[in-house]
Amino acid sequence: MDILSRLVESLNDIVDRHLDEIEVLILKVFSQYGCISIYRAANLTGIPISTTYKKARRLIEQELLRVETTCSYRITVKGLLYCVAEDRESAPYMINRIKLIWKLNSKFEEICAYLLLLAKALKTQNMKISQLPSLDSIKDTYRYILIPLITFMIEYSNKIEYLNNIEEIIASALNVDTEIVKMCSKIINNIISNYLLKSLLKVLELVSEKNK
Repeated sequence: MDILSRLVESLNDIVDRHLDEIEVLILKVFSQYGCISIYRAANLTGIPISTTYKKARRLIEQELLRVETTCSYRITVKGLLYCVAEDRESAPYMINRIKLIWKLNSKFEEICAYLLLLAKALKTQNMKISQLPSLDSIKDTYRYILIPLITFMIEYSNKIEYLNNIEEIIASALNVDTEIVKMCSKIINNIISNYLLKSLLKVLELVSEKNK
């Protein structure tokens, strides 16, 4: 199974199907056309403008859409993740949109791998996409990955000494192949090293002292 298929499968594990068909259609239009007005969204979907406005307001409340200007709206990263889970064929386009919003200089496979780690981390915490904020900054995702890692390191401190490096620790904590972690190591190292890895090293030091 390729990395995109694995990502879609993992996202489906954390998507709670709480949107109706009209809301999904409106969300997909915003994912395809970017920043547009409710009037244009109504024209593109063929849904009455009053209904489109009402549904869009609900999507905004759930942080799947956000107000861009007084007359336009755009989809959030959270909304794009929902669309990735809904539509495998359009998923590459959605992921490239996430890349632009997060201002990443990363390969497609690297972003897929990082999003897969995020989905796995959320699953370990029994969290659904609906519980997340908009995620329009990659920094918004750090804590969801950090919490299960620290929990794993504390609960399985006696096992950590048998793991060779931080990549194996992340893989074990999130129940993924080490290769997936290695695939997005640039994102982890270049973007969250000051936040995640330093915190993990501190935990490692505490665990090491505890085991002495």
